[in-house]
Amino acid sequence: MAEVTIPLYSSSGWAVSPVVNFTPNWKKIIIGDSITMTCDVGSSGGEDLTYAWYKDGNWMYMEKIFTITPAIALNSGNYSCEAGIERSGTARLDVVAGEKRIGTSENTSNPTQPNEERQLTTHPEDVDADVQEVLGEVVAKVSTTDLVILQVPLDVHEGDDLTLRCLHRYDYTGRYTEFYKEDSVIQNWSETSEFHVGIVNMMNIGRYKCTKEITPKTWNTYVPYTDEAFISIHNLFEIPKIKVTPYPVVEGDNMTLICNTSLSPLRQRTELQFAFYRDGRNVQEFSSSNQYGVQSAQLEDSGNYSCDVRASNGKVKKSSHFIHIMIKELFFTPVLNVSTMEVLEGDNMTMECDTSLNPLIQRTELQFAFYRDGRNVQEFSLSDQYGVQSAQLEDSGNYFCKVTSASNISKKSKDVFVQIRDLFEIPEIKVTPYPVVEGDEMTLTCDTSLSPLRPRTQLKFAFQKDGRNVREFTSYNQYGVQSTQVKDSGKYSCEVTTATNSVKKRSPEILVKIKDLFEIPEIKMTPYPLVEGDEMTLTCDTSLSPLRPRTQLKFAFQKDGRNVREFTLYNQYGVQSTQVKDSGNYSCEVTTTTNSVRKRSPEILVKINGESFTGPTKRMSNIL
Repeated sequence: MAEVTIPLYSSSGWAVSPVVNFTPNWKKIIIGDSITMTCDVGSSGGEDLTYAWYKDGNWMYMEKIFTITPAIALNSGNYSCEAGIERSGTARLDVVAGEKRIGTSENTSNPTQPNEERQLTTHPEDVDADVQEVLGEVVAKVSTTDLVILQVPLDVHEGDDLTLRCLHRYDYTGRYTEFYKEDSVIQNWSETSEFHVGIVNMMNIGRYKCTKEITPKTWNTYVPYTDEAFISIHNLFEIPKIKVTPYPVVEGDNMTLICNTSLSPLRQRTELQFAFYRDGRNVQEFSSSNQYGVQSAQLEDSGNYSCDVRASNGKVKKSSHFIHIMIKELFFTPVLNVSTMEVLEGDNMTMECDTSLNPLIQRTELQFAFYRDGRNVQEFSLSDQYGVQSAQLEDSGNYFCKVTSASNISKKSKDVFVQIRDLFEIPEIKVTPYPVVEGDEMTLTCDTSLSPLRPRTQLKFAFQKDGRNVREFTSYNQYGVQSTQVKDSGKYSCEVTTATNSVKKRSPEILVKIKDLFEIPEIKMTPYPLVEGDEMTLTCDTSLSPLRPRTQLKFAFQKDGRNVREFTLYNQYGVQSTQVKDSGNYSCEVTTTTNSVRKRSPEILVKINGESFTGPTKRMSNIL
């Protein structure tokens, strides 16, 4: 069972006093086992010190480490060590007869063993005369209570992984074992001679015993025998105490919290970790530092502070009681004052951040900052005022101010809601007539209304189509298109502003779709196909919108892009006797009598087939 300790130093730099550590950490060991005793003075090592070992108060050896291998009954006793001029407390070791026979030790040679080592064989009759004599004396003194041995550690601390061993004399045979704590069974009869308690705490303190069925090797009758031991659990470290410096704490002070505890002298090398909490919430994670600092303490740093200490392996953790820390104010919480609560768009608005210093600290320089809806609108400066020229609706919001000192003490006011009211309503754009047909005269009106608090405010109006201006700002709230075309379709909006441009608002867009007065014409030809001499008729076909059924249209025809007939009211064009030269790409065009709307048809290809001779046979073949 490994030992970990942390030193307790005197002013000279060495441990206050040495301690005796056993490895393995057993109160009782079996004859033939090995045990190493260390005179521990902490992590500094103490290489320059002189050491001495004592058994039952008698000097016996001078080294830091002392090993017994193999152990015999005469090694039982009270051991202590001396490092420099400091003497340790005593540690009791009992060596008893048990399952392990003399000569089976795993460590039979050690340079620190003060006695001459002896290699002992399995059976007493094979041992030399001197050792046989010693064994005879030991066996003669063994009572029935030595037939079964409950082996427990010499020192048990919180967080140790505890295992109990129930052994028996080497000249007996054992089979079933049962373990108890305070007369309650904790492990029923089992073939195993060990019981693993696990990681222990103060709840594991108590009287333990084991009962084992054994019989002399020459017998077949098993009889239960019992041994018991009281196990004390030592504190690995004390419950921590937390303290604060300076006290009391004023805003801006550098505050330090210290978490104090002390380790068991038998675990002087244990590494501890510390964590700190305010009002139950962690403010510093576990680390090797037992201090937590707050630079320039603020009022919000007030609270109930506590600390936790744990061993680095995490098996033991203890918490301090909390201490209440109240940070005293350097200056009072500011109040935000607004010049007027009735602010219209375009008005000038002023705010003041009002506070006062603690009378005891009048020379502290303060700086002020202002915020709207949590976002900074004026950086820290010496001015305690914030102004908005020509306030807009977006200047509405929850305002607060912050005050800070040179020592980084910061305080904020409560929120003040400021509502900027409309100077005029968001405009609405309207179109007449509706719907709009090609050639109509279209009028767009930008409609809004002024606040009754500012009824004489002069407004200007502009109009946009698809995001681009179609008319700049004027005092007239209408925009007209005399003869609309399909290309005039689009998303229209208008914008309203004051004469000083202090307030500007845009209407939502409306989609204006100019409807066709008539369809794009289609040119048709009859008859088809044609040969020279045929009569050809071209018809320009379209249809009027049902919204304008009485509109008068005119028609023109083109061949290869040149007019073959000017605009007339007649939608047909004819050639009585076609020639090859009449072949070409024909189209037609339709317009209103006022030429307000004009549309052209797609072209069609007309091909006149020539005849190399006349006669019905040729004509018939062309028809076929």
